[in-house]
Amino acid sequence: MPSILSNDPLPEQPMNDPVSSVRNIVNQIMNSMNPQQTFNQVLGNTKQGQDAMNLIKQYGNGDPRQAFLNYASAMGKQSLGEQIMRKLGLM
Repeated sequence: MPSILSNDPLPEQPMNDPVSSVRNIVNQIMNSMNPQQTFNQVLGNTKQGQDAMNLIKQYGNGDPRQAFLNYASAMGKQSLGEQIMRKLGLM
């Protein structure tokens, strides 16, 4: 059975669509019996997840939204970061 915990892709999830990938992961976490535990497992099972949490701590003091905006600004990509946030419905 496909799962984010087993790193198997979901059949309906195009591999080149990062927005769908993120939404699928968020939905799996939020619909699990224990969302906090599932979230921690996802982060613990992937180097990318651990790296993302380190960036969130470094650039946003634990606030993912602020970290994303601060990181985009630090990389000189503030307008691109804002466009991404709008596409995700976060602005």
